[in-house]
Amino acid sequence: MTTSSPRDESSTRRTSSWRPIRSRRVERHGGAAKLLVEQAKESRADLIVVGSHGKNLAERLVLGSVSRKVVQDASCDVLVVR
Repeated sequence: MTTSSPRDESSTRRTSSWRPIRSRRVERHGGAAKLLVEQAKESRADLIVVGSHGKNLAERLVLGSVSRKVVQDASCDVLVVR
């Protein structure tokens, strides 16, 4: 049995069409938007998934500062979920 470090976990999952999806957990400290964009570029990511905390109508209409910055600066696709 192989154990992986909680700071850098890699896995491969299969979708319904049986294409492998590689994911990786990385822990870094600093400005969230900047680090997300840097990590995506370093790992040649195809997609960044980032959350948005829209609690009321006004907040739902405007992305949070981190998700807005990631969408603006990322060179790959960004999916914002709430």
